[in-house]
Amino acid sequence: MIKDERQRLLWITPGTFPVPSGKSSSVEQAVYNMARRMAPYAEITLLSRRAESLPGVEQQAGIRHVRPRKRRIYLESAGKWLTRLQPDVVLVENRPIAASSLKRRYPKERIWLTLHSLTYISRPNATKAQVCRAFRRVERVIVNSEYLKRELIRKYPAYKGKYVVNHLGVEAEGFPSRWSEAGELLRWKKLNELGYEQDKKLILFVGRLLPMKGVHFAVKAMKEIAEKHPDAVLLVIGSAKYGRNGVTPYVKKLHRIASEIPNHIRFLPFVDHNLIHEWYAAADAVVVPSDPTEAFGLVVVEAMAAGVPVIATNGGGMREIVVDGKTGYLIDTKKRRQQIAEKLDTLLSDYTLLRQMGEAGRKRVFEHFTWQHTSDRLLHMVQGK
Repeated sequence: MIKDERQRLLWITPGTFPVPSGKSSSVEQAVYNMARRMAPYAEITLLSRRAESLPGVEQQAGIRHVRPRKRRIYLESAGKWLTRLQPDVVLVENRPIAASSLKRRYPKERIWLTLHSLTYISRPNATKAQVCRAFRRVERVIVNSEYLKRELIRKYPAYKGKYVVNHLGVEAEGFPSRWSEAGELLRWKKLNELGYEQDKKLILFVGRLLPMKGVHFAVKAMKEIAEKHPDAVLLVIGSAKYGRNGVTPYVKKLHRIASEIPNHIRFLPFVDHNLIHEWYAAADAVVVPSDPTEAFGLVVVEAMAAGVPVIATNGGGMREIVVDGKTGYLIDTKKRRQQIAEKLDTLLSDYTLLRQMGEAGRKRVFEHFTWQHTSDRLLHMVQGK
């Protein structure tokens, strides 16, 4: 990054979670990681949800945090800060209707919209007319994958000149390699906590327990894996909602399937993002069997950063991260259960291959998918370079 003209940025998160927080969604995690790295080169004011443990306004790590007390005045507060700061760019995260509303009220401001998925440009969150209006008004729409850009061009071709890809990343140094001394110590610690011997084979699913995440495919695949690898266990880490461990009908379904092989599947509650690196370091493989509409897949990058091979669906943004046969495997959407079992068997039967893929994945992350890469690209956009 070049420390020249300090641009003023007003960064508006969805208002669902406070920033910083280890229990927030990937949107807030991405914003905070980018903002921290851009702060020396830009004057950043960041709006997020109020939390009892955090003040309404504070300066932290070079970022001015603003946290409105009431949710219903969130957009109103954003407008007040916009008027006060007169920023060079307003970044609105994942809320096209909010971006559209701000642009209507402040037509001379440069307002950019960042999209992390198709969720908030689809019903029931927005109509096609509302999305068209938002895309027409904002100057730029930043997306996190080539897949998402193609989907926008397919659905809203009139605005394709505004779409820009900026892949997300990971704080790679914060994920010790599975094959390093630090990684081995973390693995030993986790195996000990779980009551397992050191030769236990750990497979991880990390994420929200939703049908679109394909957790059931991984759970069902363990029946076959348990027969071939009796020392293997699937750890399902996550919950249906961010930071909360409520039981939904889908979660009950997963537990019913898992009850057939209780010694090979364990459910762990939601893990704070600040601690998740410990679990990746303990893993032998990570499965990400999401639907092919997954726009990016931060879990894929995090696992690879830890030197763990990934088995992911061949769709969405995941195919832009995993190099099939080199850093893991991409599996057919229609054969997820079968191919998860096949690829896990291949990896668990050949630890030389497993390590080669894991280390190749870590190398790829350091070269292409760090928060520094993401921040640099965004800063260059803001600076008009």
